[in-house]
Amino acid sequence: MGDFNENLLLANRNNLKNTLLDNGMHQAITEPTFYCENSSSLLDPLIVNDIHILVYHEVSENILEANTRFHCPVSGILNLHKPKYTQFKRKVWDFEKGDYDRYCDELRQVDWDTILDTNLNNAVSIVTQKIIDAANKHIPSKLIVVRTKDPPWMTSLIRRQIRKRKRSHKKAKKYNTAESWANFKKIRNECVNLIKLAKTHYFEKQCESLHSNVDSIKNWWKKLRNLAGFPSKSSDYPLFY
Repeated sequence: MGDFNENLLLANRNNLKNTLLDNGMHQAITEPTFYCENSSSLLDPLIVNDIHILVYHEVSENILEANTRFHCPVSGILNLHKPKYTQFKRKVWDFEKGDYDRYCDELRQVDWDTILDTNLNNAVSIVTQKIIDAANKHIPSKLIVVRTKDPPWMTSLIRRQIRKRKRSHKKAKKYNTAESWANFKKIRNECVNLIKLAKTHYFEKQCESLHSNVDSIKNWWKKLRNLAGFPSKSSDYPLFY
């Protein structure tokens, strides 16, 4: 919702209409929202990306004292489903820092012939465990908490800074001193800059990946949908950091 300064009731004013059409958006309001001395206009649209989630909308009467030039309040009710977010732990590997000489040496010392002489199921389990045990020794790893609601550019540093910002804001409201508010603004700006930097780095990396042509067609389109802002059915999290 907002004042777009384009009268959508006029048939020859199509800039905003075409923009909405190109982006799959819908405009629900069909009556004037702005009144002046000699005319009325639809300047305050209610725009949604799915018309079916808008269960009710209206243009209310003017609530201001001005009665010659005024905007009418526009409101709507959305039927939105709030998904249940989960979190889980995952082990990730820093493959770039692995000591692969020692890793390979340890695997060479394994008596593979003896292992492969057992039945197939046991052999697969033992081989898998030997590879993982060697990797645990020679490839750095760590356990992370994956929060499915987090944006892909979120990091533990940003999360700590957000908590710090919230604490400083709570403190500033409590004491209401110039010093506490100045400290909050400083921390808030640091947090904003961290988020901007993380977003920029993430999107640059995604764009480079799209241009590299190393992904499968399926992954390429998935990344493109994410960059375009289309929701995905599932979120992917890397097995490395």
